[in-house]
Amino acid sequence: MQALLTTHAKYFAYGVIIISVLLMGYVIYEISLAKQRFADQLITKSVNQTESELDNFFDRIYNLINAVDQQYDSGFWKDLPRDKTILHNISLIENYEPISSVGLADSRGYEFNVIPDTVDDQWLTRKVFVDQWGFIEKWKRWELGDSLTAIEEWEDSLAIDTRERPWYKGAKKSGEEIFWTNPYEYTTGPEIGITASQLFKSDTPDTKFKIIAFDLTLSDLNVFVDDLELTRNQNIFLLTSDNSRVIALHKLSPDLSVAQLSSKLQVSPEQLNSQELLKVLREDENHEAFNFTADGEKWWGILKPYQISETRSINIVSVLPEDDFALEITRTLWVSIGSFFLIVFLSIIVVRNHNKLHRIGNTLADKNKLVSEQKKILFSEVHHRVKNNLALISAFSELELMNIEHPLTRTYLQRSIRRIKIIAIVQEQAYKSDELGLVPSNELLSGITEYVAERSELTIENKNTGCVKININQALTYGLLLNELLFEIHGKRGDQSDTISVNANSKNGHLITEIYFPYSEELSQYSEKIKDQEIISAFLKKLSAKIETHIDDKICITLSFELKKQKGIVGSKFYNV
Repeated sequence: MQALLTTHAKYFAYGVIIISVLLMGYVIYEISLAKQRFADQLITKSVNQTESELDNFFDRIYNLINAVDQQYDSGFWKDLPRDKTILHNISLIENYEPISSVGLADSRGYEFNVIPDTVDDQWLTRKVFVDQWGFIEKWKRWELGDSLTAIEEWEDSLAIDTRERPWYKGAKKSGEEIFWTNPYEYTTGPEIGITASQLFKSDTPDTKFKIIAFDLTLSDLNVFVDDLELTRNQNIFLLTSDNSRVIALHKLSPDLSVAQLSSKLQVSPEQLNSQELLKVLREDENHEAFNFTADGEKWWGILKPYQISETRSINIVSVLPEDDFALEITRTLWVSIGSFFLIVFLSIIVVRNHNKLHRIGNTLADKNKLVSEQKKILFSEVHHRVKNNLALISAFSELELMNIEHPLTRTYLQRSIRRIKIIAIVQEQAYKSDELGLVPSNELLSGITEYVAERSELTIENKNTGCVKININQALTYGLLLNELLFEIHGKRGDQSDTISVNANSKNGHLITEIYFPYSEELSQYSEKIKDQEIISAFLKKLSAKIETHIDDKICITLSFELKKQKGIVGSKFYNV
């Protein structure tokens, strides 16, 4: 009996060895086929890293332009003194690293630029006014200390009318969309870069429109590319959309001067003498990784477009020599063979120590559970701190309100308190939501209408028929907009005491909110103009929302906007709360 068991054990062991050899053979075969997959992964990873860095680079500019747009709509720039304007532009350049200079132009041939000087704490301003001065540039050098002091001024000849510059013509043609130029050499210095510009409607009678422009040097863009983590000989190139010029490349020396860097950039691909780059430009048709031979060496490469905007793009080219990873695959093969024999030996030890490993597994599970609970506590603590801070701000504001007698000041402070409360409601609903970053519309609407009813004489019926998840950025703007509409109705309704009803539902990817309230002549006239109010108009613009008024036996204000999935803390390229 013992011998029979021994024989069975021997055959069982042989079977295990045969199956292990077959499995090992299959693993070796799979590793031999892994070269293409591995190359594709490395190439794709480098392109994805580049796209992520470019997103970070350009998103900051989009957010800045949106912020300037919001400041312009609020009248911030209208009567700003000259020195305050210069200081504000200096702050923009210092706080937004990619920006090298700021320009403002209008339809009269006027242009005003703020440019950092080569000397620390000194700045240059350049003013052009073709319609009045002709082709003359007026320069000033300023020193920034405790205050802004002009220390030198001079004049120079103007080479080209501002209205003929690509960034001016492009912004004028693009309307409210942000326009990006192709790379070019700046007229204000030796550097090469690109310009982002946007048109604004003018608030002065002698100009049709104004254009603001931000210059971004290619040297700053190259810093982003140079920070990528690639293999030893892998390289990344950024080119114009027609592949005629190189605008950034990996592994440039950080010690190069502006002139030396400019000589390396804005050149044709042929001037770089990179055969692998030229090969990709000639042969890549499907924007997929492929292998080729250049200078007797095997390479992998890919070309992929990157959209800066709807009308402007650049091309990302990634090239990777096969030697950078072929040795790793061969090493992996031998490691796998050695691991096979090692596993056979270790399996004996694993079986004998099964109970010990089981206990270790339980310990790890307990630790993971503890970490998960700590994360929940941390998230809860952050929420409560935000909630408490909002409550403190509101409480301090209400204390100040008690000491203010001026009616207009009290009104403004009361509005601010209400808006803080609405922000707190959105924050609370976002915390309670089971999906991070999304707010349920029914809970949000209930919270807002209950608060408004509590703080006013309104009786509000919430007839919400469904629930849809709103991105927290949109939810914040939506809540503030709904607060303004309801309190505006409250302020104009006179002695009426009828019920106001609010209904929200989703249709075709849009959130539609209807507010019904009793008819009166004053409310009828006011409801037609409500969307023209400055803050309501600003919120509508940020939501890309539409508002309509229908008058029958009751007055109905209908608000609708598209539900969007926006990335980032403050939104997408075209959205900023």
